[in-house]
Amino acid sequence: MRTFSEKYLGGSKVHEDRYKIDVIVLEKYMAFSTEILRLALLGIAVYGFLVSNIVLEIGESGLLALNANMSSVVFLFLGPIAFLLSSLAALAHRFYSSDCLAHYVRILRLSEAEGNEKLKTEKDSLEKDGKRCKNLIIALCIFLVLGAFLAVCSFGIVLNGGVHV
Repeated sequence: MRTFSEKYLGGSKVHEDRYKIDVIVLEKYMAFSTEILRLALLGIAVYGFLVSNIVLEIGESGLLALNANMSSVVFLFLGPIAFLLSSLAALAHRFYSSDCLAHYVRILRLSEAEGNEKLKTEKDSLEKDGKRCKNLIIALCIFLVLGAFLAVCSFGIVLNGGVHV
């Protein structure tokens, strides 16, 4: 884990107006990933409700629907996995986006010092983490939508007693 020692950050002070807007944008992205994380965790809870209060409470007909049709079992297993992947992507996004801010502040401080070789490395790290954050935002949204689709399909299959072809 990185520490924000004066030596690490470059040793010079940076005026708040140079990075304040970037911090605000970072907070908005983190708030978005936090909401997606909450929705994904709620989706996992929905699956818990589905299994404990509907599938097991329907009794024999609910279990027959699961046994008669493998698609209902597949939906019941893949849905929570999609929500779990969305949660993990949201947590990873929060980590890498805060790491991007650390790189950005360090770049600001190192750019004021003349002839610093670490500046290019820091810029490369910022670019790499920025691309990673973009991909994680896309992935967490895709997994959330996939999990929601699988939840709806699971409810439909179980409540209708299985898929009848």
